[in-house]
Amino acid sequence: KSRIRQTVFRPHFLLLWHATQTFVYCVAELLSQRFLHEKFDDEFIKTADGGTVGIAWAYDKGTKSGRPTGKRGQKPILLLCPGLGGGIYNLYTTALMRYARRRGHKESTDYFRCTEGIPVTSPKLNYAGSWDDLKVVVEHVHNKYILDKQTGQKKTRMYAFGCSLGAIILALYMA
Repeated sequence: KSRIRQTVFRPHFLLLWHATQTFVYCVAELLSQRFLHEKFDDEFIKTADGGTVGIAWAYDKGTKSGRPTGKRGQKPILLLCPGLGGGIYNLYTTALMRYARRRGHKESTDYFRCTEGIPVTSPKLNYAGSWDDLKVVVEHVHNKYILDKQTGQKKTRMYAFGCSLGAIILALYMA
């Protein structure tokens, strides 16, 4: 049902020069962070080697927690894997989260090691080959929010989307 293959990037005719695209994007990101602020419910997970990774669950309107309810038939979960900066407040991350929310998904963002408020608890840092950290996050979400512990049946579906470095890590995990 996806039309992603038909999607084509077409810059605005005033932004055909690459430098203006960069400038406008930076301004748009600053305005987005200032006026369209998202709230997140952070969930930290310890890895086997003592490192810390996490998930930022976006709050739904009118709720006190951003985490999934755990009920059968809940919204499908979308896990976003951000790029090199690893931030959850990047314009592309928040824009994807808003898009997913409008389409009926429960959106979350993966926190890689040592990014945006994650404490450094091991000598290993985040890098392009850290797919095993993503495995910890995916297994945590799958076991805690996707599977029903009593029946072993799936309560909902889970999707993952990676941007830039996050896409590389996601592809290595899938391989």
